[in-house]
Amino acid sequence: SLTAIRGVLVEWSINLGEQARQVICGKFSQNDSKRSGDELLVLTEHSVFLVKDTGAVLQQRRLDKPPSCIVGFPSGMVGQGHNFLLAGSDQMLQVFSDFNLHWAAKTRSVPVQAVVSSFGQHNRGLIVTLDDTGSLSIGYLGTRPPVSAVGGVNHSRMLDYDKVDEEHKQLLQIIR
Repeated sequence: SLTAIRGVLVEWSINLGEQARQVICGKFSQNDSKRSGDELLVLTEHSVFLVKDTGAVLQQRRLDKPPSCIVGFPSGMVGQGHNFLLAGSDQMLQVFSDFNLHWAAKTRSVPVQAVVSSFGQHNRGLIVTLDDTGSLSIGYLGTRPPVSAVGGVNHSRMLDYDKVDEEHKQLLQIIR
C-alpha cells in the first residue's frame, strides 16, 4: 500500500486574469531565435497570450470577438517555428505568424476544433474543422498571400507616379 503521497512542486505559475480555454506548445516567436525551448500559446476568453517556458509573458493580443479554438502548426520554412490558426465565434479563421495576422477566411459554421494537416497526395495546409453539430469540413486557403505590391513596388521608397501610371496604361491595354 501507498503510505506517503508527495505533492506536486510548482516551478512557476502565472495569473492571466481570464479563464484559459486552450493551451498549445511550440515556438511561435521568431524574434528570439537563439533561445531554445518552447513557448506556450494560451487562448483565454478575450485574448491570446504567448508565454515563455519560464513563465514570462512575451506577447498578448486582445481579441475583438470571442474565440472558439486555436491550433499551432509548423510554418514549413526552416528556422521559422510555428504559426497558429485562430477560429472565432464570427465564423472567421485567422492565420498568424509571429503574432501578426497574415491571412483570414470565412467558414460556414463556428469551428469548435481545428487541425492543419495533409491528406493523400494533396499539399499540406489543409484545414480540418469540426463544429458543434458534428459537421466536419476540410478547406484549403489556396495560395500564399502576396508579399509585395504589384510590379514589385517597395513601400519603403518614394513612388514614381509617372512610371506607375505608364505601367497601369500598359496593363489596361493588355487586358483590352
